[in-house]
Amino acid sequence: MTISKLKSKLQNDLKKLPLPVLQEIEALVNQRLKAKQVSPNIYRKFGALSGMLQHMSLDFNAPLDDFKDYQ
Repeated sequence: MTISKLKSKLQNDLKKLPLPVLQEIEALVNQRLKAKQVSPNIYRKFGALSGMLQHMSLDFNAPLDDFKDYQ
């Protein structure tokens, strides 16, 4: 279904609904729009945790004994 068809279908369906239901739908739409405006700040920034790793074992890349059967 294309966006234009979906919009026209929603407009027709909204005309049939009573006022209290329309108010609930409006509140939901406003809530979603506000959440979308806030969401770009949630993304992590590259390098934000640099320097946090304090120690890594010298044999970190060594093969594990559990997988010797598969070699």
